[in-house]
Amino acid sequence: EWGISHLECTSVHRTFIAVTVDPNPAIRCVLSALQAMRRPIKAVVPENLHITLRFLGATDEALFADVLDATRLSSFGVEPFAFRLVGVGMFPNLRRPSVVWVGTDSDKPLQRIVEKLNPRIDEMGFPPVTRPWSSHLTLARVKARPPRDLEAFLNDHRFVDFGACRISEIDLKSSVLTSAGPRYDTIGSVAL
Repeated sequence: EWGISHLECTSVHRTFIAVTVDPNPAIRCVLSALQAMRRPIKAVVPENLHITLRFLGATDEALFADVLDATRLSSFGVEPFAFRLVGVGMFPNLRRPSVVWVGTDSDKPLQRIVEKLNPRIDEMGFPPVTRPWSSHLTLARVKARPPRDLEAFLNDHRFVDFGACRISEIDLKSSVLTSAGPRYDTIGSVAL
C-alpha cells in the first residue's frame, strides 16, 4: 500500500522520519569547505541531507505501515511548501561542537507536523522525545577537538541565506551504519 521497499537481513531496522533536502550549489559549497577541513570534521554526503522530524531507533518491519499511516495523518492538509536554509550553527556549542548545522526559516508546516506526529508515535511504544524539536539540516559531525578554522567558518556563515528548499513528501528511512559512513534507504514516503 505504501510502496515499502524490501530491506535485507533482519526484521528490525534503525529508522527515522525525515524530509529529504536536495542540495543546491550554495549548500554543496559549504559541504566542500567543511570536508576540506579534514579530520575531525566529517561532512555529510550530499545525497544524505535531510531534516529529521522524529528519530525512531530500532523499528520492527511490522510497524512500518503504521508509522507511515501516523505520518500521513499528521501531515493531512499540508500542501507542498518551501522554506529557506539560513545560517550555520553548532550543537551543543562552539567550545565543544559535535554537529555543524544550517538552520531553517519559514518552516511552520514542519513544526505543525512534528507536533501532531509525536503523540501518535509515542502511542506506538517508541521512546518519547526528551528535547524540543529543532528544525535543522546537519552538515557535518565533529569527532574530536575542532580545528581553529571552524570558528572562523561559523562566524563567516552565521547569517548566510543558502536559498529555498521545497518539500513535497515525508520519508520513513532506515539507517545502516557502515565504515564509510551511514547509508540511508527510503522505506516508504507520504506525499503532501
